[in-house]
Amino acid sequence: MMIAAAKAAGATIMESAFHRFEPQGVSGTVILAESHLSIHTWPEKAYAAMDFYTCGDHTDPWAACDFAAATLRAKSVLATELKRGIEKSDGEFTHVLNSNQDARVLTA
Repeated sequence: MMIAAAKAAGATIMESAFHRFEPQGVSGTVILAESHLSIHTWPEKAYAAMDFYTCGDHTDPWAACDFAAATLRAKSVLATELKRGIEKSDGEFTHVLNSNQDARVLTA
């Protein structure tokens, strides 16, 4: 699912690694030429934490997020967007945080 999410984002997949826990759950990363996607799941709590970190203007991390939410049949999504690597005029780098404090309820 995470590899398909990377493809939905238009990212270039370099490699991936996943670990399945017993009796349930998975953690994994898809390494991209543009950065990475990662997931950690707690099936017993119906919860997954995911990062969709991409660079460049040809990838769409929100497409990966939407694909993953649909595939996992998420009932809600709480997302925080952090735009990193923004160069300031003095040559330093900063970031911009956009946070959705309320869970987004998804409709089928």
